[in-house]
Amino acid sequence: MRRERHVFQGRGCLIYPDGTREWLFDGEWVDNILCDEGEKSIIDVYFRAQTNPSKYLMLIDDTVDETDTIATVTESETPGTDGYNRQQVNSGDWAAAALDAGDYQSEAAPKTFGPNSGSAWSVQNIGVVTVSTGTSGLLIAAMDTGSLTVPTSIGLQWTTRAKVR
Repeated sequence: MRRERHVFQGRGCLIYPDGTREWLFDGEWVDNILCDEGEKSIIDVYFRAQTNPSKYLMLIDDTVDETDTIATVTESETPGTDGYNRQQVNSGDWAAAALDAGDYQSEAAPKTFGPNSGSAWSVQNIGVVTVSTGTSGLLIAAMDTGSLTVPTSIGLQWTTRAKVR
């Protein structure tokens, strides 16, 4: 029996102009799909001591399979338009690893997309990628948001955590 391993998890909320929040999934953590490029990157960085790439969160309007790359998925918006940009998750954004239910985890500072200043953003996944724009980087992982619409003037805040289990 193969047991799936999920390195990243995420949870998010919509942020309204008055500051109120509407939690997605009742604030529960959503598991990821670790893409082939992410598996290779973990091996290259951790075991082969190669350079740790920058990481960004990206809104994806597409389903994501293990073999997908940035070039094979559809981004919700073009970075720099309608208030949308990929959000960098820096190494300093991560808390120290701590035990949680017998497994180590670290949570990154929340990142906010928007607010949306154009047409509605359609989102099916939040991707973890290695470039701020374009398709030349790696698609490390993706967290399924279901069919989510982010209307005009609304922001989307996403928190990512790494939990090794």
